[in-house]
Formats: sequence, structure tokens, C-alpha cells
Amino acid sequence: IWLSVRMELRRQDAARFERVKERVLMAIDARFQAAEQALHGGRTLVESSGEVSHAHWARYVGSTMPFFDRGVVGLGFVQRVPRAELDAVEARIRAAGRPDFTAERAGDNPEVFLVTEIEPQSRNALARGKDVGSQTTRRAAAEQAMRTGAAIITRKINVVEGAGRVPGCLLFLPVYAPGAVLTDLAARERALQGWVYASLRVDLLLQGVAAAGDGQVDFEAYESAEATAEGVLFDSDNRIQFDNVNWVRSASRQGATLETSLPVPVYGRTWLVR
Repeated sequence: IWLSVRMELRRQDAARFERVKERVLMAIDARFQAAEQALHGGRTLVESSGEVSHAHWARYVGSTMPFFDRGVVGLGFVQRVPRAELDAVEARIRAAGRPDFTAERAGDNPEVFLVTEIEPQSRNALARGKDVGSQTTRRAAAEQAMRTGAAIITRKINVVEGAGRVPGCLLFLPVYAPGAVLTDLAARERALQGWVYASLRVDLLLQGVAAAGDGQVDFEAYESAEATAEGVLFDSDNRIQFDNVNWVRSASRQGATLETSLPVPVYGRTWLVR
């Protein structure tokens, strides 16, 4: 009788674990949907106006930000600018009512990926005028978005928040010239105007995912299959236990706990969720 009861309780626990796992995976997807939808709306705004004005962008972001939690730091527009035209673009932006706008000139790439709009200013002022293409990780994600036409997320980087920088990611969505025929890679490269992007605090976004587990599971997310302390995106109890070394030890306990390791596709990357 004791063995039968034990087996039934184990079966019930396993079924409950599967339900919680599905809720966690659904919650990961849901945490990004609002930001992605806002990017598509921003792209439509830019495409309809050719080059969005500061006032229009501020109004758009102001109308969408109430639907985000603090995990979404801001929404911006990155313009692809030939380096030879950088002075002219800077002068045009200053003449349009932002005399303090200064374009970053570091680097030697022939094209500058210039942040011309970013809101809300209270959390993102230091990002305005930056060249997101001056660093390899950001540039690689932006170019992948350009080539595919899809939203692409960076690896974990430091993003601007207020007066400092915090661990996070940028989510890029390409913006093409209105009416362009995007039949192939070369056509997309020619038609690209820039990117709308979301600056994200992944740790804050995933706090809501942990809540979906109702406190019944320990949940950790890593930015790649190499689950290391450096690559952790989120740890629900702030005590890393599911990195590769500890995971091997856990597997040796022969079923002492219910656990799973899942690759999760997230905007062109594959995260590891345990």
C-alpha cells in the first residue's frame, strides 16, 4: 500500500511539474509580446512618415509605455547613416529643435547606426546619439535583423538606464523604405532605413515568468547552452544552482527532484531554461 501511494504521489507531482513548466514557457513568450508589438507599431509610424519627428516618437512611446513593466527600459529609433553624412544629419537634428544632440563618432565603420530617437528620456538620455554599430554584439544583431526582416535580440550586454548601465538586451526590428520590394538579401540591404528597438532589462521581464510558477519551482535562464554564471539571464532565488557543473551533480541524484533543461528560441537566439 505504501509503495502504491508513493508511486501515485510521484505521478501527481510529475503531472503538476509539467503544468508549471508549460506555464513558465508561455509566460516567457508573453513577456516579450507587448514589446514586439510596440516595435511593429513604431516601424509603421516611421515608414508612414519617412523620418519620424521627435514629437511624434515621444507621443507614440508615451502612449505605449503604460502597457509595459519596468523590464522595458525604452523604445528608440536607429538610423543607418553613411559616416560621410554624419555631420549633415547631426546638423539637421539640431536645427529641428534639439540643439544639444551630438552624434557619436567613435569607430571606423563606413556606416553609423545612430540612435536618433529614444524615449522615455528620464531613463534613456545617455543613449541618444550613440552608435549602436560601434560594438560587435549590437551590430551583429542589427545586421541579422536587416538580413532576415525579423526581430532579433542581442546577447546580454549593458544597457543604459538612468545615469548608469545595467545588464540587459536590445531587441531590433528593421525598417525599410516604404513600398520597397524585399525579394532577397540584397534588396533588404538596399531598402533599409534603420531599426526600431527596445531596450530591455531581462531580469525584470523574467520576474513575471518566475511568478507563473507559483513559487513551486526554481527557475534559471541562460543566454546559451553554456550555462555559466557569466551567462545567466535570470535566477529566481538569486542562488545559481543550475549551471552546467551543478546540473551534472543534480542528475546523479537519480530522481531526487523533478527537473528539466529546455532550449527556448527567443528572437534569433536560443536560451537555455532550467
